[in-house]
Amino acid sequence: MRKGWITIALLIVAAVLVAAGPGAQWKTKWSYEGTTGPEHWGDLDPEYATCKAGREQSPIDIRNAEKAELPPIRFEYKSGPLKIINNGYTAVRVNYAPGNGNFLIVGDQRYELTQFHFHRPSEEYIHGKPYDMVAHLMHQSGDGKVVAVVGLLQDGRANTTVQQLWEHMPKTPGKEEVIAGVEVNPTGLLPRDRSYYTYKGR
Repeated sequence: MRKGWITIALLIVAAVLVAAGPGAQWKTKWSYEGTTGPEHWGDLDPEYATCKAGREQSPIDIRNAEKAELPPIRFEYKSGPLKIINNGYTAVRVNYAPGNGNFLIVGDQRYELTQFHFHRPSEEYIHGKPYDMVAHLMHQSGDGKVVAVVGLLQDGRANTTVQQLWEHMPKTPGKEEVIAGVEVNPTGLLPRDRSYYTYKGR
């Protein structure tokens, strides 16, 4: 992945029905191409059945979006220790333990940040257009409902938060590393404009 030269373009908020805890991992290997690519995910494992064609899921191409009165979203993020892992899929993931105090508020519902990670290129498209990279910020409510905030990133001015992560990213897949003396604030991954698309996914 390139260092820096990335800026957030826009937000998507997706209610998803997956386990997204900081230790979540996949027991059956998948990929983005070939026989284990997206068109085959639903057949790789019974637990992946909701990935079969015709179901609401990511990757998604948002077209013909309808304007709606959506609840305002608010982010209560703060700086904290950098716990980072190269998991071999998204290349870099930053984990948060329960009770970390970082919240997404949608209307009157609060969701705590569990982790964020990246995909390059983006899994999400807008009117058929992919973006250079995407950040998935995963949150969970007390009753287990999961919400992902998707930030689409494109070439632009340097993003200091992204560059900070790249500088400390483990070079090879392995265990989570706690980077001593380094703190990261996920607010740096968010655009100033809080307007957003939303969809339900699986």
